[in-house]
Amino acid sequence: IASHEMKTPLTTAKGYIELLLLSLKEKNQTALYATKANQAVERLHNLVSELLDASKIQNGQLSYSITTFDFNEMVDEIIDNFQHSAKNHSIKKSGKCERLITGDRGRLQQVLINLFSNAIKYSPGASSVIIQLIYNKVTSKAEIRIRDFGVGIPSEDINKIFERYYRVEVEKSKPGLGLGLYIAQNILLSHGSRLTVQSESGKGTTFCFSLPVIQKK
Repeated sequence: IASHEMKTPLTTAKGYIELLLLSLKEKNQTALYATKANQAVERLHNLVSELLDASKIQNGQLSYSITTFDFNEMVDEIIDNFQHSAKNHSIKKSGKCERLITGDRGRLQQVLINLFSNAIKYSPGASSVIIQLIYNKVTSKAEIRIRDFGVGIPSEDINKIFERYYRVEVEKSKPGLGLGLYIAQNILLSHGSRLTVQSESGKGTTFCFSLPVIQKK
């Protein structure tokens, strides 16, 4: 209830700040302050959204809107958005899947945004993130792998990272609630999939999942 009540005024505040930014045509100090305020409200909005989603998952109330869409197109769209904001990382994509999938586009987009954000956030010393997208003819599934070259995840934490509120030691210096992977895993489980991870401390992490595609006639 608290998360839901907080989200409404946050959305309103974000809307007014965005209007303020549009009215500030010059890149002056006032525009800088408005930009910083917008970023802070956006982070708070995302935290509240995570709390709300986690509560819905716990109570079996997370809703889905199932449609048929182009998964390759959605991945390209997210990469393009991230590449504009990730100034220190080059996002490299290989492969594509020219098949349609059935699922909740918004929720699956939420999964990818979380994985892309983590890949960039936890590889501050690296210069690239690799996205691999393929169509597996044997399983008739679209497979995606997101690989970073960052701090990695200790082996003792691998089996715990999908737990609600769990954060490994290296993550505690970064903002977050430890809900992103928990929510992503539950979204994928509802789509008949599962998020898997391979990682080594100091060498980076690879997250993978697959989704069934619609067969061509």
